[in-house]
Amino acid sequence: MKAGIAAAVPVLFCLGLAGALPASETFTARVLSGGGPNSERVQNIRIELDGYSTPEEIAQLAEVINAQGWEPFISVFREQKKGVMRIMGTRGYNVPINAAHSEPTAEGRKVWLFAERQAWDADTRSINTREGYLFIVVELDLDAKGKGDGKIFHQANIKFNKNATLAMDTYNSAPKLLIAVKQTK
Repeated sequence: MKAGIAAAVPVLFCLGLAGALPASETFTARVLSGGGPNSERVQNIRIELDGYSTPEEIAQLAEVINAQGWEPFISVFREQKKGVMRIMGTRGYNVPINAAHSEPTAEGRKVWLFAERQAWDADTRSINTREGYLFIVVELDLDAKGKGDGKIFHQANIKFNKNATLAMDTYNSAPKLLIAVKQTK
């Protein structure tokens, strides 16, 4: 669990380094869940972002984790609502997004979304916080027209590189692939 906590501070600090972005955005995608006895093979996802993390919000999170520890940190993290990832289908589930960041790439941009780890589909293993992997991370890789693909890491640790960019530290199981990702608003 210490790895997840230590990784949270630099990740959340750098989330606020994004340039000016639209106040709200919406993305749609399809997730290849692989199917199974209790789940659909492909699920539709709708991501509704109300905004991106600000430097002030990130500074607040860093201050709380450094001064008060994990429990106060996760409480503040939960209060910072940036949107929701809606898992459509017969089960339907909403995953609150607590932090978001966008960075330019040569082809378009990458959007990073962070949520507290939770079981959001029938095939996700039960949550055991003693293992670490305390976050869900969504990576959207978009071209200049807002289309692309992505991944959902539903049990992840996160960190930043020395150049203040987000990097996946470790994850516990294979990511679920997002296809037909497109910005709709």
